[in-house]
Amino acid sequence: YSDIDYIVTHVSNKMRDLEISDLNFGMYPRDLQICQYLAKRKKTYNFPYNIHVTTGKNKKERIIKAIECLAGSIRLCMSVQSMDDEVLKNIRRSNISVDEMMGLAPAIKNSGLDTTSEVILGLPGETFETHLQSLRSLLSANMDHILVYSCMLLVGSQMDTPEQRKKWDLKTKFRILVKDFAKLSNGKKAIEIEEIVVSSNTMTFEDYLNLRSIDFAIYASNTIPIFKPLLKFLREHEIDLMELFHRSVKQAISNPSIDKIFKKFRQLTIGELWDTPEELEAHYQNEDEFQKLLNGESAFNILYYCTSQLIAEHMDEWLDYVIRITKKLLIEENKFDSVLEEQFLVITNYCRGLSYNILGKDRMDTNPEFVFNYDVTKWLNSTTNLPLTDFKNTSSKIIFCLTDEQYKLVQENIITHGNVILSWIKPRKGGGFVELLQEFWRHPIQMVDNKKIIQQDPKNSISDYEKGYYGQL
Repeated sequence: YSDIDYIVTHVSNKMRDLEISDLNFGMYPRDLQICQYLAKRKKTYNFPYNIHVTTGKNKKERIIKAIECLAGSIRLCMSVQSMDDEVLKNIRRSNISVDEMMGLAPAIKNSGLDTTSEVILGLPGETFETHLQSLRSLLSANMDHILVYSCMLLVGSQMDTPEQRKKWDLKTKFRILVKDFAKLSNGKKAIEIEEIVVSSNTMTFEDYLNLRSIDFAIYASNTIPIFKPLLKFLREHEIDLMELFHRSVKQAISNPSIDKIFKKFRQLTIGELWDTPEELEAHYQNEDEFQKLLNGESAFNILYYCTSQLIAEHMDEWLDYVIRITKKLLIEENKFDSVLEEQFLVITNYCRGLSYNILGKDRMDTNPEFVFNYDVTKWLNSTTNLPLTDFKNTSSKIIFCLTDEQYKLVQENIITHGNVILSWIKPRKGGGFVELLQEFWRHPIQMVDNKKIIQQDPKNSISDYEKGYYGQL
């Protein structure tokens, strides 16, 4: 408690995040007490806004109880590595099952908790199809965020042994750990390097590249809040979400701007890989090349960079592209009748309202308005599985607005870095990239008798600055 008191009274007002170094947080009784105390201090000091910690692998009900008082600040983490039993056997791991995840879904939703699941690409025995099936299972379990990491070989681990490398025919490359470098007082550049698996006897290098692209497509949609209405609508009509993401990669050639981003992602994925750590080290001892590291122009997080490019430069095109593929999937399943067509228009207008002109200089003065005959906000926040049809109501107008704080957040990034994309991938104080992705989108405000009424998401308490903003409205 005294540690927490010291932190909350000494952090600057620009600091938003607290990191807790614990691989199984929430599993023990003391964790509940810690969460309750953090929640108490947050009310007084408005810190921490976000909490980064790995929640435990088991006893999920106990973990939910521990962290639900911090809903909106902390996520329930379900790190699965893979959902394939043989792959898990190969790495001596066991997982929470998809059935267990689905069983916990109502409790998670009622607690207002965000969920994150982590997957590793390139594990022994993993194939193109088993990786896709792992992602499909997690999407079916309605994970809010799915993060895919490349398999890293750690010195001293079993997978790093000559026997395991030979057994699985592991082929590896080397790359810089993002943001892990420094110039020492003697002038030498110190760089942290990781060795990652890029192919095996069950996965080719081409498979690795294609799966990375699909992982990117999932991240650039599933993690961004504006797509949640579309994805929920597809789940409601039992459409395989993996087909949406797979097609978004395969059909990118039909849209030059989107195709350019996917090709850039592939090019950067190949370009970050080196055959040996020695040649990588030698390359960045050059002062000009090391300066690129410092400027965020080299060895950055490719997933973040390309997602940022989509948002900053092609958001409308990316949304329209995903909408077109979604519509085609519904039509192919013979579901697109007149009622569904009406609902689909409502859903897509809601998505467009959330994403409209979030970075433009005139963004505070261009607030889109739509008339809806379905309560989309209530449907999205519902803890039941009731279909959108059950949320039909009389026509109401919704205006989509940004807060003063959102405007300030973007302006500060532009002033500091000169470029929105670079500002998102450079080392930063405050929120991580996933958290940042949640903050830029417009808020739906319902008009009733020409008065504006907030429809609040129950998992997020309205902050002080939002109270002031909405109070003025």
